[in-house]
Amino acid sequence: MSTAADLLDAWPAFADGVRRRLETTRAVYGDTSFARPPAELFAELQQEALDLAGWGFVLWRRLEAMRTFASHALVHARPGDAVAYVAVSPDGHIRAGSALTALQASQNPADLTG
Repeated sequence: MSTAADLLDAWPAFADGVRRRLETTRAVYGDTSFARPPAELFAELQQEALDLAGWGFVLWRRLEAMRTFASHALVHARPGDAVAYVAVSPDGHIRAGSALTALQASQNPADLTG
């Protein structure tokens, strides 16, 4: 077994968030959703899928702007400059930090963008 954190450790927080969302909806609409015809629920799911895609695009644009800014800052940095960076790996992990030490060590800002 891996020594890395179990990716399912966050499940309880996710489930709690779902429950809170259902309770909020219940406070407004009661339990009427449980009696709605499946076709209506399907239409709701379609709308929610579009909302998720739209919000995903908004987040993607913001991350892309941060990546572009960070890449520009690193390309124009001089050795010893203090620059902040944000890196998004191909698998979606986001890293942020200070590149000062790395710039001093490598003397090559391009080393941080790979």
